[in-house]
Amino acid sequence: MLSGVAFFVAAERCTAAALSACDLNLPASVTGLCALGVVAAVPSQGILLQRALGPAAAWMRAVLPCTLVPAFLFPAVCELPESSVLPKLALFGVGGVLATIGVTGYFAGALASGTFAAEAASCAASTSTAAAVLSSPWTALGALGIGGAFTAALSAYMPTASDELKRAPSYIGATVALYVVAARGLPPALRKVIPANVGCAIILIPSLLLLGGKDEIRTYLDVAGSSLLWSSQPAMVTLGLYVHTHRSVMARHAFALAALATIVAPTLLFGLARAGHHLGLAPEHVASLLPASTTTGLALTWPGGMPLIRQEWVAAGTAFYSGLVQVTCPLLLALTRLKTPFGRGVAIGSTAHVGGMVALMGIGEAAAADAAAVALVIVGVARSVLIQVPFFSDSLARACGADEKSREN
Repeated sequence: MLSGVAFFVAAERCTAAALSACDLNLPASVTGLCALGVVAAVPSQGILLQRALGPAAAWMRAVLPCTLVPAFLFPAVCELPESSVLPKLALFGVGGVLATIGVTGYFAGALASGTFAAEAASCAASTSTAAAVLSSPWTALGALGIGGAFTAALSAYMPTASDELKRAPSYIGATVALYVVAARGLPPALRKVIPANVGCAIILIPSLLLLGGKDEIRTYLDVAGSSLLWSSQPAMVTLGLYVHTHRSVMARHAFALAALATIVAPTLLFGLARAGHHLGLAPEHVASLLPASTTTGLALTWPGGMPLIRQEWVAAGTAFYSGLVQVTCPLLLALTRLKTPFGRGVAIGSTAHVGGMVALMGIGEAAAADAAAVALVIVGVARSVLIQVPFFSDSLARACGADEKSREN
């Protein structure tokens, strides 16, 4: 398994180096994901890759939510919008959820090719097993012990190192431990609303504020946070194996998924951007909510292509969409009256990404959850690539109401 983890880390780093050498403004994780998907699309290669890398991929996907914890701390150190703006932002967010579910779901349902049964259960089961192990109390104790040992070693053998660097291992260990606390300690009803990584962030913020105020949160983000977020990128590359594990869904609905990625998803972004502008929201507020329907690991790459997006709000938006859909999933499916598992899965996966997939599994919609897994990757990758294209990102910024000066900033 360690060799598999090393492969994904090396793939992401080598891809980043190649993109830098070619002066291409593309996220390494997204590019690596696509490259792996192309190779895995060949059935014989897909079988070999899944056999060699599947266990490592399952563990890395299970760890991914924990590595994204720092992204949920950014709002604590940035300026909040004025109170008069918050109701409009909430309306825009809820409207975005309903619009995305309705448009993508009905479009996918109209183009669905027959029915299918859940066929990627083993892939989900492997990740669930890894997640269960990682959320054990022994993991928490081990993380605290290892983090403390590394901090002690840095203090003993690198006395000239900065205090921030010395505290970084302890911060990472504490983050893992608090993630376990949130995963195990939250009541089941709350876990539907608050994922473990969001719960961990909720515990971390007041703890860091008590230790040193906002400066302590900034220190955490600069050292431990940056390391954790960096480690999330190789985990995103593992999603390229979905081309093999979800081959049946992708092959049967290839035309619908291609149209969804190239036409429906980008068009929705422009429609929502114009709606936010007509609500009177500031361009940066509108732009910062647009990535909310994309899985967090991919959404965090958007500000690199569209500086108008405030990176500190990206994770908050994805958590809002995910939480809202998880709580109201049965109601949303009843209201929209989506009939096919493919349509329901695409609607929820295109809107609430991983949280939506979990919600579908929770209500017994295994086939729809498979479709959601495919949709969240394909739609997320398509949008993450398009946002790096200057013509597309500039046009989207104008749709948000930005002028030339604000787009450059």
